[in-house]
Amino acid sequence: MSRTLIVVLLVFLSGCASVPREEALKLSTAGQKAAEASQASLVDLANEVGGVTERNLVRFSVVKCKAQKSPSTPCEISTAPDESVTQNEKLAGVISLRARALMQLHSAYGAFADEAKYDAQADIDESLGKLTDSVNALAGAMATLTGGSTAAVIPVMKIAQKAAGESAKAAQKRRLLEASQALQAIDRKLLELLREESAVYGNISDTLLSNRLQVADALLAAGILDPRPLVTDFAARNRMGALADIKANDPSVVAAARTIHAHQARRSAAATRAAYASNIKAFEELIEQHDAFQAGRPVSLDGIAQALGEIRLWAELLKELDDQGKEKQP
Repeated sequence: MSRTLIVVLLVFLSGCASVPREEALKLSTAGQKAAEASQASLVDLANEVGGVTERNLVRFSVVKCKAQKSPSTPCEISTAPDESVTQNEKLAGVISLRARALMQLHSAYGAFADEAKYDAQADIDESLGKLTDSVNALAGAMATLTGGSTAAVIPVMKIAQKAAGESAKAAQKRRLLEASQALQAIDRKLLELLREESAVYGNISDTLLSNRLQVADALLAAGILDPRPLVTDFAARNRMGALADIKANDPSVVAAARTIHAHQARRSAAATRAAYASNIKAFEELIEQHDAFQAGRPVSLDGIAQALGEIRLWAELLKELDDQGKEKQP
């Protein structure tokens, strides 16, 4: 145990007459809610990012087929130049690994809550071990994506049940402090990785948007997609009444569908960027509350609640846009 940790422990233990259960439970609640909200806000992003190559291949095939002079000749398919994993697919893998790490984070904060409860038999070591493994895997995938050096491995912190001569109350205080420090260290690493992921997404978000719009335009121009459901949904949402008897290849209907789809795709990209920013803010606030807990100060949920509210706002918008896209593809 480091000298700094020993000093912090002494301050923490001497400054509290009783085990700070309520503050630990508040911190656990904040951690679990942050993990839940972060996972839910970007739940479908991996599919969007990882599907770029497939969507491009389909678009190339459709465009070539439409331009083919002999309609009786079978159209050629487009294939990727090689089987290597693209940067977009690597980012999709990172996003999936982050979602898995957030699930483990939620479990670890649950174990932290169990540790704080009376008569709870918590095995927080197991949860911290699984969480650390998951975050280290995520860090390795991020290093592969960004081309950076091998990511530093987070060591697994083992929390002793009880030291020689240590009272039960002192042991639980120490375990809560050590668990808080372990969770805080992991939160810091997740925050670092979330910032990197956000930057990578920001760099490719315009490409993703262009990819989505070009594919939709190609399928609409080829008559593969029916633009009427999207326009019908638009008219219903805006209380404009039922559509007239129109044909799917009507140029004005196609133009309307393209406009609606482009607007929704741009809103989705903007909401995703905002969701990343709100997630980063939530983890920054969570880390600050660990500082407060370890210093013996009250844990405040106000800042986290505000960040979580922002995350849920963007998550709802993304879900709304995703539902519209699934039901009313242009």
